[in-house]
Amino acid sequence: MGLLPKMRLKVVVSLTMVNLFIFIIISRNINQDKSGHQKILIPSKRFWAKVAPSSAYWNRQQQILDIHSNQIFMTNHSSDIPEWLNDTSLTSNVCQPNLRVTTQVKDYNSLLPRFKDFLLYMRCRSYPIIMDQLDICKEPPFLLLAVKSLVPHFDRRQAIRQSWGKAGVLANRTVVTIFLLGNATPGDHHPDLSGMLHFENARHKDIIQWDFRDSFFNLTVKEVLFLEWIQARCSGAQFIFKDYFL
Repeated sequence: MGLLPKMRLKVVVSLTMVNLFIFIIISRNINQDKSGHQKILIPSKRFWAKVAPSSAYWNRQQQILDIHSNQIFMTNHSSDIPEWLNDTSLTSNVCQPNLRVTTQVKDYNSLLPRFKDFLLYMRCRSYPIIMDQLDICKEPPFLLLAVKSLVPHFDRRQAIRQSWGKAGVLANRTVVTIFLLGNATPGDHHPDLSGMLHFENARHKDIIQWDFRDSFFNLTVKEVLFLEWIQARCSGAQFIFKDYFL
């Protein structure tokens, strides 16, 4: 390395050290007054700005949830909440159809029936149970295997029972398998399979079914209901494995 590159390197290192030293000095003094005490920074402007309503339906729903879940905002600015944020359907009977979406969602009438159904009932998280297994976890299992399924998929459930989802005792460990179902509605072009489903359940005693429309949009509903079922029926399971095999 020649003399000139060495000098340049020394200059760069020296400037870097000087800048670092200045930064440290400023950082130590920036929040201190003349007496050496820590300064208390008080905002000069209002921290929570007023929210302008979004024209998009889902953005507005997120804004409503943010406001209702923000305790600081509710405490300090409860009188300033605009009318469009006071969505009374959040606290009323959420399992009744929310007819407001018919005017709030653009082109609502052009949507497919399953989309409309989801929008009308999307806030409901409580549905009656049709089939239950009260004693399936009477002896707490080592593994609870829960499989999301649809009513017409009899063959798939049977294949699981006879293969990787077989229930019983394995290596002195108890495995319990259950299938999580909603309801098959005529609106989704399903025939009435309730008789076959009751026969299947009477034979295998491993089906948990709730009275909600079983569709892609309600997978979250099935998840919530399953968690509630675990708490009520099988809280003693050591391990839980949930599969999305439909």
